[in-house]
Amino acid sequence: MIDLSNKTKVYISSVTKLQRSQVLELNKLLVKKLNKPVEIIEKLDPTLLGGFYLQVADRVIDRSLKKQLHDLKVVLEGKERK
Repeated sequence: MIDLSNKTKVYISSVTKLQRSQVLELNKLLVKKLNKPVEIIEKLDPTLLGGFYLQVADRVIDRSLKKQLHDLKVVLEGKERK
């Protein structure tokens, strides 16, 4: 049973505003996963370059292009040092 007494704040950053259908689908998935209602707070962040950054309490999902490029840079720099 879903606890309706307290909404969990979910912060999502993206380069462009999410479509209403995307927000509704995200809400549905998070309610199911967290077993409680959520409040989605959107933020536009052009520095992400693409993708999204999602934070729920201390949990973070970073699927931004900025992060992917950073990870690739780390891998390539590591191979050059060998």
